[in-house]
Amino acid sequence: MKSNSATAYPAEQIVFSSLILLFPLLTLTTSFGVGLVEVCLLIGTLVFAKRLWQTRQRLFHSTRWIFAAFGIYLGVAVLSIHSFSHELNFLDNPFRQLLAVFAIGLIAHSKPKPDWFWYGVFLGTLGAALFAIYQRFYLHLERAGGYHLVIMFGDIAMALGLMSLAGVQRFAATRLRLLPYIAFLLGIGASLLSESRGGWIALPLAALPFWRREWRLSRVALLCFVSAAILLALAALSAEIGVGKRLTMITEELAQYRAGNVDTSIGLRVEMWRGAWHMFLEHPIAGVGRAHFNTGLRELVARGELAAPVAGYYHAHNEFMHALATQGLLGVAALMALYAAPLHFFLRRLRKPAANYPFAVAGVILVASTFLFGLTMVFFAHHVGAGFYAVMLAILCGICIAEEAREEQNGYASRM
Repeated sequence: MKSNSATAYPAEQIVFSSLILLFPLLTLTTSFGVGLVEVCLLIGTLVFAKRLWQTRQRLFHSTRWIFAAFGIYLGVAVLSIHSFSHELNFLDNPFRQLLAVFAIGLIAHSKPKPDWFWYGVFLGTLGAALFAIYQRFYLHLERAGGYHLVIMFGDIAMALGLMSLAGVQRFAATRLRLLPYIAFLLGIGASLLSESRGGWIALPLAALPFWRREWRLSRVALLCFVSAAILLALAALSAEIGVGKRLTMITEELAQYRAGNVDTSIGLRVEMWRGAWHMFLEHPIAGVGRAHFNTGLRELVARGELAAPVAGYYHAHNEFMHALATQGLLGVAALMALYAAPLHFFLRRLRKPAANYPFAVAGVILVASTFLFGLTMVFFAHHVGAGFYAVMLAILCGICIAEEAREEQNGYASRM
């Protein structure tokens, strides 16, 4: 006797599988994609709230620390706004993120078609690469950015490319075995065309999906990595793309900063980090307030402790320094929980081979890459970054839970 509970609601399965498929594509090729998917997931959660509540132990128990982390993050933000100002728009992203992670139960309940996630990642990297090519070589823009800030576009394209490699195991014995590698190269290509240097530090994460193979890579994998190396070399040498120039600028701008010229990309970042550290030292517990980073910079400039060019910036271009400056130790502790709780969830699922293993690997890459992006960008200060992290997290956690349920049901059915 075989249980049919996995396909008890085929309409729901198709609807939410489709959302998972479209989310990566809509994120980088539209200005509204993240918000649209957030709204759809929220509506779905409300529509099926009764069912989700009835099965809450199965759907939510394993992710309780993730909900706690996002709840604490929002709570610290509310405390900061209440204590220092009443600019409620600074609560928008933490509030949206908490709502988005509630979709974990919805995804797990609907038991989406797992392969549609990988197809969606492929479509997302393909759309990003084509959009980047169009902007760079047809519109002749200096840097590709889609409808978003170029740094966010490049970082998310890189994250999708890296996550695609987690699907290598799933497609290794099929006609689509090249799909993850092609998506990886497309994601790197889109990131290179954005010239967002901060995202490139996440490239070593490409090795993560292969660590259990003890480095005995297939010829296809080796060919993919050689192709990626060639792509990076060509981009560095090409005057048209300008990657080599962007890399050379790092040392040049650091030298200029040491010589007293702050008004460069690197110089402004270093000066803002100095300003953030000053704010933290003066207000170590709760910072200067979530909405007051720019005010803090202006005060430091007026006191002659920072250079004037930084006075127009509203975040520190570093997730952790920004949290220290605006919310102190409370803020950085809440921020670290956003990485630690999901990472714990996914790492637990890497301990044994299972159907959800590739999705757990993708989850680790998502968390680790977002952490690395935060070294040069306040990723969660932008709706596309905050929403991408929370929704993708909900999708991957939900699929992991659904795959575990499938395996349990299949094991039960085989014993009948």
